[in-house]
Amino acid sequence: MEIFLMKIETDTTAIINEGLLSLRAINRLKKISNKQKRNQVIYGDLLLQYVLTINKKQYTPEEISFNTNGKPLLPEGFLNISNCNEWILLAYSTIGEVGADIEQYKECNLGLALYFFTEDEVKKLRSIPNTNFKSTAFIDAWTFKESYVKCKGIKLVDIKNKVNTPFAHIPFIKHHTIIDRQSFFYLYGFIKDYKWCVGSTTDFKSFNIKVLQITDVYRHVDYMRRNL
Repeated sequence: MEIFLMKIETDTTAIINEGLLSLRAINRLKKISNKQKRNQVIYGDLLLQYVLTINKKQYTPEEISFNTNGKPLLPEGFLNISNCNEWILLAYSTIGEVGADIEQYKECNLGLALYFFTEDEVKKLRSIPNTNFKSTAFIDAWTFKESYVKCKGIKLVDIKNKVNTPFAHIPFIKHHTIIDRQSFFYLYGFIKDYKWCVGSTTDFKSFNIKVLQITDVYRHVDYMRRNL
């Protein structure tokens, strides 16, 4: 399992002018005016191109299809991407489906928990007196559920009140649980004030985590565009 994180910088003008974006990203940008969302599309596309080429795949983002719930489907290999504010998270595997989610720590939203979470999860949240710990538990549950549904290619509402989050975990160590009689392997991590979770229905024996700089990704994509 390869896990990549990249922080979005504020100025993307040079990237757009260099024409390094895929046609798919360019078409998406035509429909987006919000600056933050535009930056997420730009950085996500560059990171995607970077990951595909370092894994020696000769296809482009245009060749990636999506299921009805937005799950990316590659001709070969498996990936999932998530973004939140200024961070992009991408997980790539050669052996099995993956799901990824990154979220910024925020106050526990009990209303959202009551709608989506199980009775056991809500009970757990209500039992935590410390506001910061309650927030952490909420984000743990949310990222776990999102990584699971994105791995399965379904929606969060499909597991509404059904899947319990295994709250006991150690960050940056692979864990294992059973959901609907099927194994699910997952990994929690954090960066700055963000928490992320990556999961797979296939046991990834090892994993690598890389925090990338846009300058390195930019140079790599530019080089590959010129030499492929």
